[in-house]
Amino acid sequence: MKKFLLSIAALLTMAADGFSQAPAGTSLEYRPVQFSVTPGLGSNGKQSEQFYTSFSFGVLGDKSGGVSGLQLSGLINRNHSYAKGLQLAGLINTIGALPNPLHLAYRFNPDSTVSPEVNLEGLQLGGILNSVEGDANGVQIGGVINTVTGVLNGLQLGAINRTRHSKGLQIGVINIADSSSGATLGVVNIVRHGGYYRAELWAGETFLANGALKMGTQKLYSIFALGWGPHEGKHHFGYGLGLGFPVNPKGMFLDVLIYQVNENRFWTNGSSNLLEQVRLTKERDFGKIALLYGATLNVFVSNRKPLKTGEDPGMKLEPWPLFENISRQSRVAVWPGLNLGIRVK
Repeated sequence: MKKFLLSIAALLTMAADGFSQAPAGTSLEYRPVQFSVTPGLGSNGKQSEQFYTSFSFGVLGDKSGGVSGLQLSGLINRNHSYAKGLQLAGLINTIGALPNPLHLAYRFNPDSTVSPEVNLEGLQLGGILNSVEGDANGVQIGGVINTVTGVLNGLQLGAINRTRHSKGLQIGVINIADSSSGATLGVVNIVRHGGYYRAELWAGETFLANGALKMGTQKLYSIFALGWGPHEGKHHFGYGLGLGFPVNPKGMFLDVLIYQVNENRFWTNGSSNLLEQVRLTKERDFGKIALLYGATLNVFVSNRKPLKTGEDPGMKLEPWPLFENISRQSRVAVWPGLNLGIRVK
């Protein structure tokens, strides 16, 4: 334990030495440590935004001109210019001005950054909101919202992620970027300029009629899919989510989908009937419309209870099983397939 504490002390000393240089172009005065009860009520007083520190601690909140090291508070961290290292707060971390709620819906003003320097280099970790007015090289992890008004070169992980331009990865329920040369992973992905948006209609061996909406970037897009098909006198409806990406620049794509399958009604309660589908497709481009054809591999796992005495458990969905296993509680089937349709740009 003693050796561990000595190691931590040595690392803190090295960090203080290494971080005591302010970014070029700033006129902030250096003070190694700041302690605050609330923003403006602490060791640097109401003029705390005129100083940058290596270690800044706040009981409820903390405010400084910049931090090169660690900024830690129970609720809120605010920096006027930059943060290099770690910002950790129970609720909110901000660098620069607080974000306008309208920025989540509209494009950012490209002239709104604090300075031409990178304003975040490191990690922001907040329970609700992480915000950077300017560019960010690093990671934002927020419980609800992450915003960067400039260029994101790193990772955003939260329910809602927003940036002007992304060179990294956004992972969330809703991802928004004015432009992106990176990737987005989420339920709804909006890239205003250069985004990937496609609608597809196709027929396949499992569902006779299929439709899908794809949205994201050229590198990675999310998929919403619907399917309907008759089988042995019953109607099956499928609702699917998935991901996809181009395999090569010649129009070949790989999609991975998971459907919940329902029988003779729009939703079947009390059972899990999951169809995992891998689609490898090729398109032949005709301008706004492309011909779509390819192959699929299907894995279906159903634990629906037998509808009558002597019936096997699980739905029967496979047209020609390559593999089939029926247990006392579920049914597993694997089969290949083909699909043919159109893609609308």
